[in-house]
Amino acid sequence: MKRLIRTGLCFFAILSVLAFSFCKSPTSSDPQSDEAITILAIPDIQAPAVGGVPVTSIVTDQYTGTVTWSPDHNFFQAEEEYTATITLKAKAPYTLAGVNADSFTIAGAPAGTTITHAAGSGVITVVFPITSTGEDELITLLAIPGIQAPAIGRNPVTSIETHEYKGTITWSPAHDTFQAVEYTATITLTVKTPYTLAGVKANSFTIAGAPEGTTVTHAAGSNIITVVFPIASTVILIPLPTNSFTVTNDIKAYNGREQGASVAYIEGITEEEAGEFLVYYSGDTNTDYLESEIEPIYIGIYDISVETNGGLKYLPLEKKKIGTLTITARTLTIIPASGQKKEYNQSDPVFTYTVDGEYVEAEDRVSGALTRQEGEAVGTYNFLIGSVSVNKDYYILGLDTSVKFTIEKAGGAALAGDPTTALRTSTSITINEIPKPSSEQTVEYAIQETDTIDASAAWQTGLTFTGLKSGTSYYIFARSAENNNYKAGPPRMGSGSTLSIGDVAIMTITLGPIQDETLTFTPDLPSSGILVLTRGGPTVTLTLSDAGSYSSVKWTVQKPTEDSLITETSASITLDPDVFWSGYSMTTIHYLTVTVTIGTAPDIVPYSKIIPISVEP
Repeated sequence: MKRLIRTGLCFFAILSVLAFSFCKSPTSSDPQSDEAITILAIPDIQAPAVGGVPVTSIVTDQYTGTVTWSPDHNFFQAEEEYTATITLKAKAPYTLAGVNADSFTIAGAPAGTTITHAAGSGVITVVFPITSTGEDELITLLAIPGIQAPAIGRNPVTSIETHEYKGTITWSPAHDTFQAVEYTATITLTVKTPYTLAGVKANSFTIAGAPEGTTVTHAAGSNIITVVFPIASTVILIPLPTNSFTVTNDIKAYNGREQGASVAYIEGITEEEAGEFLVYYSGDTNTDYLESEIEPIYIGIYDISVETNGGLKYLPLEKKKIGTLTITARTLTIIPASGQKKEYNQSDPVFTYTVDGEYVEAEDRVSGALTRQEGEAVGTYNFLIGSVSVNKDYYILGLDTSVKFTIEKAGGAALAGDPTTALRTSTSITINEIPKPSSEQTVEYAIQETDTIDASAAWQTGLTFTGLKSGTSYYIFARSAENNNYKAGPPRMGSGSTLSIGDVAIMTITLGPIQDETLTFTPDLPSSGILVLTRGGPTVTLTLSDAGSYSSVKWTVQKPTEDSLITETSASITLDPDVFWSGYSMTTIHYLTVTVTIGTAPDIVPYSKIIPISVEP
C-alpha cells in the first residue's frame, strides 16, 4: 500500500552555479524564541471517498501529526460518516500556544465538514459528510500528490496514483535527472470509478508541496494538467541512512482483512528531505504471498521492505528490508459453563460452554464436546478441550481452566426395614443389625428421648447403647451412614405409630428398675450381709427362694481383682471354703453375685444381688 504523504517544501535560492544553499530545518538548534504555528490548513488529509485509503500521519515544517478514524476501516465504505481525530506535535521552535479555538482547517475539505478544537490544543476533531452510495462522484482530491519539484540530481516522477485517479507525467525538457533549468510537467489523469472530472472548474488542480512560482493550468473538466516549475534548485543529495525507518504495530491477529505494520521515518528525517516511500510485503515459506504493496491477510511472517523516490536531501532508496510483520491466529477461549456437576455414581452430563472471542466470518463456528479429568470420587475436576474444534485453521483455541466440574456426594440409600431391639436391660439397649443398603454404605444407629431425630443425636455403627436411664422411654433410629461419597440416608424408626416426618415409624422402649430387695435365700443371709466361711470348715449351700418364677438364674463368685472362680446356673450354689482359701495366706474377700431375669427377649428385666464372702483362718 502506498504511504504517500506530502508536506510543504523547503525552498532554496541559487546563490551561484558553484555555491550551494541548504534547507534550514525548523528543529535547528539556532537560538530563537517560540513561534506560533502558522500552517493552520492541515494538508494531506483526503476526505473519505468510497474505496479510498485513510491517511494515518501527516508532516509539515511546523508540526507532525497522527490521524485515527472512526469507524476504523482499511478502505472507506459507502454511506458512512467518518470522524478523524488528529493529534499534532509541534516542532521546535513552533508552539501551539496562542492558536485560537477552531482555527485549524483541512485543506480541500468538502462542504459540510466540521472542525473543532480547544484553544492551544493539538487535538482536532474532524467530522466529514456521509460518504456517497457509490454512484458517480466529483473528484475532490485536487491537490495532486507525489510529484516532487525539480531539484538538481533528483529523478523525475513519471506516474502517480490515488484512490480517485492515476496519472502519467511527461517532462520537458526530458532528462534522466533534473538539471538547473525550468521544467514543464504534463500530467494526464485517468479517473477511477465512480469518480468523474465533469464539474471540475478550470485551474482547480494544484501540486501538493509545489514551490513558490509554480503555475498549474487546465481546462474545465479536462484530464490534461500543465505544470511549470521554477528553475531547479542546486542540491547535493546524499544516501539515505540504513536506519531511517521505524516499524511498529508489527504483530497482528488474523481478522480476515488486509493488515500492515506502521512504517514511518525516524525522528529528524522528513518526507521533504527523503521523499515519499512505498511499503512492500513478501511472504515466507509458509505462505503463497508474493511481494506486493498490498498488505497481507493470512497467517504468516512477512518481510517489510521500503523504497523511496528521494527528497531535498537524500537520494532515492532502492527496495530494502526494514522489519517483519507477523499475523497470528485469532484466539477463541472456550469457557465451560459454571456450576456443572453430578452426584457420585451417576453419569456425566453433556458439558456446555460458551466461546469468548470474535469470529472473523459469520459461518466460522466452534463445535465438539468438552471432556474432563478422569476420576469418579467426590471432588473437583478440570475440564479438557476434548473434541472441541473450530472449522478454520486461522484460529487457535484456549480453555478457561478456572471453571471446574464437581462430583458431589450422592444421597444415602433408604433402609429396607425398621430398627428393632434385640435386648433391653435396665441401662442398655441392643438393636438388631439391619442389612447394608449397598457394598459402599454402612448402617448407623441412634436413640433419643424424643420422637424426632435432631442434630444432637449421637449416631454409631455399634448395636448396643449403654449408660441409659432406667424407667425412661427411648426412640430408636437407623439410617445409611455418611461417607466420602454418600450423604447420610433418611432415618427410619422402630415400628409403631407414624410420624409427621414421612413413612418413619417409632418404637418406645421403657427400661425397668433394679429390685434387689425382692431376692431371698435359704438359709437367710447374716444380718451383716457378709457370708463368713471357715477354713477347713463345712461347705455352705445357698438356695434362691422361688427360683422357679424366674426366666434364668446365674451365680458368679469372683475375687476383687480376678476373673470369676465359680459360675453356677441352677437354683442353688455350694460354697467350699478350702477352694477360696487355696493359694492365699490371709483373709480374702470374695463376692458372690446372683443375677436373675424375668421375661423373654427383647423384654428382659434383670434383678441382681451382690453378697460379700469372707473366708476366715
